[in-house]
Amino acid sequence: MFSKPNNVRFFCLTLFSFFVFLTFTITPANARTRPLKGLFLMLDPGHGGADTGAIGPGGLNEKDVNLRVSRYLKQLLLADGARVMMTREDDTFLSLQERVDILNSHKLDLFVSIHHNATLEKVVKNRGEVFFNAFDDAISRALAHNISDKIVQNGLATESLAIPGGFYLLRNSRCPSVLTEASFMTVPKNEKMLRTGKALTLEAEIIRQAIKEAFEKPQLKVEAVTLNPSVTDSPYFNIIFTSNKPVIFAEIQCLENSSIKFGFEKLPSFGNFYCLYNYSPLPPGYFTLLTRFKSSDNSVSFLEKLKIQVKSGTERIVLRPLSEYIPKNFIGSFPVVLALEDIDGNPLKSKKDFTFSVNGVSGSKLETSEDGKALIFLKIDNNSGEKIELTVNSEGLSTTTISLPVLQTSKTVVMGKAISTLTKCGLEKVKVKYAPNKTVSTIYGGYFFFESAPFFGNRKIEFVPPYGYNTTNTNLKLSGSDFCSVNVDISPVNGNLYGKRIAILAERSHDNWIRPFVKQLMYSGVDVFRLKIPEEAEMPVAEAIKQANLIDNLSLVVSVKHENSKNLLLRHYHRGGTGKKILEALKAEYMKKISKSVCTVTAGSDYELGHTGAPSMVIVLPTKVSVERARKIMEILYSVTGRNI
Repeated sequence: MFSKPNNVRFFCLTLFSFFVFLTFTITPANARTRPLKGLFLMLDPGHGGADTGAIGPGGLNEKDVNLRVSRYLKQLLLADGARVMMTREDDTFLSLQERVDILNSHKLDLFVSIHHNATLEKVVKNRGEVFFNAFDDAISRALAHNISDKIVQNGLATESLAIPGGFYLLRNSRCPSVLTEASFMTVPKNEKMLRTGKALTLEAEIIRQAIKEAFEKPQLKVEAVTLNPSVTDSPYFNIIFTSNKPVIFAEIQCLENSSIKFGFEKLPSFGNFYCLYNYSPLPPGYFTLLTRFKSSDNSVSFLEKLKIQVKSGTERIVLRPLSEYIPKNFIGSFPVVLALEDIDGNPLKSKKDFTFSVNGVSGSKLETSEDGKALIFLKIDNNSGEKIELTVNSEGLSTTTISLPVLQTSKTVVMGKAISTLTKCGLEKVKVKYAPNKTVSTIYGGYFFFESAPFFGNRKIEFVPPYGYNTTNTNLKLSGSDFCSVNVDISPVNGNLYGKRIAILAERSHDNWIRPFVKQLMYSGVDVFRLKIPEEAEMPVAEAIKQANLIDNLSLVVSVKHENSKNLLLRHYHRGGTGKKILEALKAEYMKKISKSVCTVTAGSDYELGHTGAPSMVIVLPTKVSVERARKIMEILYSVTGRNI
């Protein structure tokens, strides 16, 4: 009596097995013929046009070798089913920025830049080097190691290295990316080999096979279902992510505040949907999240940057006058600061249009600057009356009004402005010490106000500005009058250094001379970043430089180290620039003030010199240098950096 159901079940199982057979036999056979189908790849033949790249001893141009390898590789990848583009198809010059713009204008699965190496050394190992995007521990790293291994296995080089890369193309790529240097074409036998189609097609085949193997397992792709930047009115956010396969681990880091903790959970829905949220509140402002995910098959996603703007749920206009009243005999412009804040008093940095009226008479329109502030100047004269009423309006915000009395005072009132000689603008947060234990601070725009008992004669006023500016004293000549006005110029400690951002790469064992150097820089108004060197990492310096490449608008990287040398060694990027200029000045001062011994300035091959976006330099201290001498060297470095940066 169960025969019919069993037959039906048997038929269903047979049909299911047939489809399984089709899936796991026929489909993979097709996949083997076109294994890269669905992937979008971009090839970048390095150099081109007037930029020849390296030139071999026999006159072979690197740009031509790069283009030939790329053309061969393109045909091989097309045959494997990939969609392939090239940044250049002929002998055309493209700047690095143009190449970055091209690659980032497409949603790519992989970017491969083809190069061939050069050296000034007469004897060099036949070595290959494959650089991968240092921010990508997934496809980029795996592919670089794969290419590197195959270069040696196929005899293109006797050894080859896979190296985390911070080159401009790699660090600005929004997709997995590698840059290949398969051999040194400045070595005569290598140049001869690279003239042959056999060697170039072999190189193309090596890269092709490595790409196929790297993409045998589908890459984990995770995307945020939101705009970038994501805007929220709450200090707590929820961002939905979707992925092409299950995610088991999320690595999230906030660049602006590393203490922020995050949660990541799967949503109870069909497919792979997840929610990212924060445990601790974020204040209003802009934040950058670094996101990386791991799937159940151990594949890792590309490191992505996600921008978040946290807005306050309630914006309000705050008006802060220079003082609580206007002196009776004051004639001129009386400043009032307009600031955007949330309900908790946190500043909101955004531009916004406003209109204002004074005593019912409409005034001009104004706009806050990017820091969410603006200055309103009340025009005061003998006919201003006994009260000034200021009303400010903006679309979507409540009207704000303040009333300032115009008062006769028996005290001496001093009003003024602290002005930066560097920017020619008012300087905020300057402490104005006008009497023992009596201090006021300048407001936005550099204005200050204080009052004291009538005084005849000179009174010393001390101005203590924030880091980056010199303390300034001025003498006010008072004659007992009830009002005095003064403007004070505040000069920077070092105008060249002020506002710069400098990263320091040095072991903690060097703190005896690094800390005084850092202190000098900070006192000059420099934002200093002490890079962490994770000794447990495979390439500690590369990990440190990866931190440097996350710092916006970095001005300089200074690397200080010891080597087995009796002399001071100074190294810079091979193309010279700011680093070389500073080091040449350091050498001159060192030999003049400290030692006549040999001190060399040369182009170096240190990792940090070639893999940062900022100018960089390496200072190698003598092995047995004393703390006192090391500090003197760093003092000179501070001085010459201030003159040459």
